[in-house]
Amino acid sequence: MTIYRVRLEQDGDDVILPFPDELLEKLGWGEGTNIEFTARGDGSFLLTKVEDEA
Repeated sequence: MTIYRVRLEQDGDDVILPFPDELLEKLGWGEGTNIEFTARGDGSFLLTKVEDEA
C-alpha cells in the first residue's frame, strides 16, 4: 500500500486537496473527474471515481 500525504490549500472560501501527478496517472484521473468521498469512521476517507451514467 502506498500512502500519499499532501497539504490542503486555501483558495478564498474553498479548500483544495491537491493529488500528486503520479497518483492521478496511476488511477487514470484528471481534471473534471468526479470523485465521491466516503468517511470510513476511523478518520480516513475512501475516494471513488464516479462513473458517468450514460
